[in-house]
Amino acid sequence: ARDRYVESLGVLRSLDGGAGEDGGRRGRRSRGRRVSPPTPSAGVEIALVLGGIGRVHQLRGEHDEGRVVLRECMRAFEGAGVPHDNARVAEARSRLVDAELASARAGGGTTASGPSPGRTPSPLEKARAIDVLAGGYRERGDARSAVWFYSESLSIRRRALLSMSPGTGDGEDGEDRDGEDGRARVAAEVAGTLSRIGQIRRDGGEFAAAGILFDEAGETLAGAGVPDEHGAFRDLRAEVERMRNM
Repeated sequence: ARDRYVESLGVLRSLDGGAGEDGGRRGRRSRGRRVSPPTPSAGVEIALVLGGIGRVHQLRGEHDEGRVVLRECMRAFEGAGVPHDNARVAEARSRLVDAELASARAGGGTTASGPSPGRTPSPLEKARAIDVLAGGYRERGDARSAVWFYSESLSIRRRALLSMSPGTGDGEDGEDRDGEDGRARVAAEVAGTLSRIGQIRRDGGEFAAAGILFDEAGETLAGAGVPDEHGAFRDLRAEVERMRNM
């Protein structure tokens, strides 16, 4: 299956003007003539083929190879202008995150305090582990990867929040061990993730996008009944104020 994907990728790239890892180098020359920039449709097809190759690597347990290919897949989608909330992009992002988590586990790395060995992590435990990876990319100045990973943990947390009724906890037994409404606590995690993505956008000069994310974080907290004096609200207001002073 992988060989068929690779063959398809080669054909697409030859038609595309030799698009490479960066999603297509504009102005690249081939055989002494100027090559036209890749078309968006060709970029999408390349991304889909790369996604297929990445999936084959994952099925084989080749997580390091899979994450390399899936990163290229994500770049190809971005280069083609596909929205980040597109189902295909979300699927590729999820596979990339899974490959990276699996690679970290195989290498003996610790991504976050999580369940005991042999136990499948809960969705929120997985989201917290993803946050650690995202934070590492952010610290290293790789804003694009940080946004990809935070976006995945955000998606997981949103699903968890939607599945919870007011007054429920998020423990295995439904017990709220911290004495705080479980739904409000998950809402605070959702808001915190939105805020972190907003901070990255803000620090990159994308103030309008950051403002939208900060607003959504506040609406999430208010919608879950989180009190105004909660630490999540205080942190959010501090980030908004920091943007106003930039």
